[in-house]
Amino acid sequence: MDDYPVIDADGHVLEGLGWLEQLPADLAARAFAIEDGEPPILVMGEHRVRMDIAIGDGSRPGGLRAGEARGGGMEDVPAAAFDPEPRLALMTEMGIDVSVLYPTLLLMIQMVGDELRAPMVDAYQRWMHEFCAADPSRLRWVTPLPRNDVDEACRLAERGVERGAVGVMVSAAPTPGAGRLLGDVAEDPIYAAVAAADVPMAVHVSDAWNSTIDLHRLTPTRFMWDVAAGPFDMMLGMLHAFGGGLLDRHPTLRVGFLEGNLGWLRYWLHKMEESYEHLGSVFAAPEQAPLDQFRDRCWISGETGEPELVDVARTIGADHVLFGSDFPHYESTWTPVEELTGRDDLTADEHRAILHDAPVSFYGLDPAGLPGRVR
Repeated sequence: MDDYPVIDADGHVLEGLGWLEQLPADLAARAFAIEDGEPPILVMGEHRVRMDIAIGDGSRPGGLRAGEARGGGMEDVPAAAFDPEPRLALMTEMGIDVSVLYPTLLLMIQMVGDELRAPMVDAYQRWMHEFCAADPSRLRWVTPLPRNDVDEACRLAERGVERGAVGVMVSAAPTPGAGRLLGDVAEDPIYAAVAAADVPMAVHVSDAWNSTIDLHRLTPTRFMWDVAAGPFDMMLGMLHAFGGGLLDRHPTLRVGFLEGNLGWLRYWLHKMEESYEHLGSVFAAPEQAPLDQFRDRCWISGETGEPELVDVARTIGADHVLFGSDFPHYESTWTPVEELTGRDDLTADEHRAILHDAPVSFYGLDPAGLPGRVR
């Protein structure tokens, strides 16, 4: 491999007790609890989720493969998921120089009620600031940003960037209650604030239990959810963002679509362009075609083994395709960099673009502030 820092653009933490300790005791008890039952219930405020898989299996690479499931709890979760020192050691083993970290539990933050939502994000920001202080050049983080309350979101975005976040993460799902779609003009202060801070907005798979899209009812088994929920989430988010004029109104905003695979992207861009043409008498097309808009201001992440990765990279440019390990989630692996660089259908330049150039441009990272290659 050439001598450039490898950047994991979408790793995860599993929020441990350190996060809860940042909350007042009365809020901590309501922010996260697991109720016994068959299956157990994860409780976050008024939001309740059936835990149809064990947390120890769902938070370990390959943990749900045949013969691998143990049915364990936090004791089966790799320490690298919630402790920075083991995480740094594991990154070195994996050949990852920099990890940009996303939450796990707070992927569902948009579903949490008004009283808890901002304190939970604030506590997470403080915890991640401390977590990444173990090695700020190698550990970076993104703040979750619930869109429920526009003023609240602007405050949380500003505070997160002040604390060191290199981006914000939003859900593609309509907001509970108000039902606003991603990119709604009422949310323009959020998008303007993110653009002004010169950090990207990552539209990340989340909220499978969000009643505003009802994905859990439509995909009642874990198999159905795993096949459909991520891609549908991202396709819906992209449709709302492009079709609602978000990119036109905020021309400096960088937008990423993460963890929903990428094989569908070429079709989706083509279909949007085709629909603009067919509906030209009733709906004005934007100045830039969707493909050109994507090439200018959007990025997407994919899995290392996706066969469509090559075609997508050559359609939008490999420097707009992000590598995300997804560690420690069950669909991740222990050797993601090796799997990508082992693909001989990608050139060495494309390896570099995906592993380094794309995340540098998406997150606006200063190359001079990046560490050297780990050995």
